[in-house]
Amino acid sequence: MSSPSSKKSLKIGIIGFGPFAQFLVKTMIRQGHSITATSRSDYTDICSHLGISFFRDTNAFLESKNEVILLCTSILSLSQVIKSLPFNCLKQPTLFVDVLSVKEYPRNLMLQVCKFSSFSPT
Repeated sequence: MSSPSSKKSLKIGIIGFGPFAQFLVKTMIRQGHSITATSRSDYTDICSHLGISFFRDTNAFLESKNEVILLCTSILSLSQVIKSLPFNCLKQPTLFVDVLSVKEYPRNLMLQVCKFSSFSPT
C-alpha cells in the first residue's frame, strides 16, 4: 500500500458548503488536497478557519483551475445551481461529481444543461 505522501494531491472545488460538504472537506484536507468552495450563503469565516479559499463569485471559482468539482447542493436547488454556472469560465477539463443520493435526476439534468463533448455519465 502506498503512503499518503506518495498520492497525488488534487485541487477540489466544492459547490454548496453546508454541513455535509464541511464534513467531506475535513477529510480531504487531512489527505492533502487543495480545496476551494462556493455557496449561496457566505462561509468565508468557516473556510478561513479550515484554511481553504471561499469564493462569492462563481466565475472566479470556476476560473480557479479545480481538477474536480463536487456538487454538494440539495436536490431542490440542484437545477438552479447547475443552470446558473458559467461553464465557459472553466479553464481546463474538470470532473464534476454530485453527492446526492438520487442519481438519475442529476445525471439527466447534467446531460440536458451541460453541452460537454466528452460528458459521459455512467
